[in-house]
Amino acid sequence: MNRIIRRIGDLSARRPWTTIGAWAVLAALVAVLAGAVGGAFTDEFSASGSESGKAKQLLEKRFPGEVVSSMKKELRPGKVFIDWSQNDEHKTTVSVYSLRARERPTASTPLTWDEVEDVLRSGDPEDLAFTAGEVLDRVAEHGDRFAPVLDLQQQLPGA
Repeated sequence: MNRIIRRIGDLSARRPWTTIGAWAVLAALVAVLAGAVGGAFTDEFSASGSESGKAKQLLEKRFPGEVVSSMKKELRPGKVFIDWSQNDEHKTTVSVYSLRARERPTASTPLTWDEVEDVLRSGDPEDLAFTAGEVLDRVAEHGDRFAPVLDLQQQLPGA
């Protein structure tokens, strides 16, 4: 394998314009094939039959000025972003009470609407950033705010 890679590198070094041309042709071929087989390029994903897809459509229809499900950041300020595409068996979104893999590992925790409204007034999202210890203190003081979700059964109305 090393020999093959070495030969490709040597050839590319001897004929840089040929290499660039070959990559350009390959990129154009991929774009043409993708357009012919996959349709237009888009950053949107739609799984029309999924329950989460139906829920996001219903929420956007009922609250058009308040809810958005598009990944485009310019559409999201001031609205509740419904990241419905994360509801898939192949995704690795963290669960409630899990630590985020960041330099400062804050923990995911359920919030009350009052806490959300308080942060809207303060304008400081750091008010909702909790360490693992702070989350344990919250559970000790208020109980498990996620527990009702585990037993709650709902029927979403039709769109």
